[in-house]
Amino acid sequence: ATSVGDHRYDDKLTDASPEAVTRREEHDRSQLKALRRIDADVLTGEDRISYDFALQNAHLAVDWQRFPAMNTRVISAKSGVQLDLPSMMSDFPVRTELDARHALARLQAMPARIAQDIAWLREGKRLGWVTFKSSLAQVPGQIDQLLARPLTDTPLLDPFRRLPADIPLDRRTALLDQAANVLQAQVVPAFTELRKVAVD
Repeated sequence: ATSVGDHRYDDKLTDASPEAVTRREEHDRSQLKALRRIDADVLTGEDRISYDFALQNAHLAVDWQRFPAMNTRVISAKSGVQLDLPSMMSDFPVRTELDARHALARLQAMPARIAQDIAWLREGKRLGWVTFKSSLAQVPGQIDQLLARPLTDTPLLDPFRRLPADIPLDRRTALLDQAANVLQAQVVPAFTELRKVAVD
């Protein structure tokens, strides 16, 4: 939502729990049913194109549900929290102190979000369904590179290095210090555990 300019959820991360996945799958099925009830023959031009596109996406989403083990393939060399979370923080818009506090809330939510993917990864290993070895083998190095970056350079703290000048210096310093503490005490251990599970 943040990346497309909807800032209602800037203090949250996507829920990847099994319960949330189930809710999204139910939503996908209900969307497909609703789209099928539309009389597409009365649509023309861009409306018809939009309908066909939405219907195709809804079919793909529901068809994907036939392969539930795919839900366990949460990390690879090209995707996963080790790439997505740093990228999200690098792109996080900071215009006000409230934005900074939302960024801090997201940083604080990272350990729980990483734990969700650890649980999916363990379930995938239990099922014998994981990302192919040559891709998964690159993940520990990606995590090592992220965690080796100094506090002055890590993308996870990027929003706090771009705080607007109209925020008083003492509050800017306090926000950066608080974020750095969360990173070191909570986020780094979560990524360390993810690294260990990826290697096992």
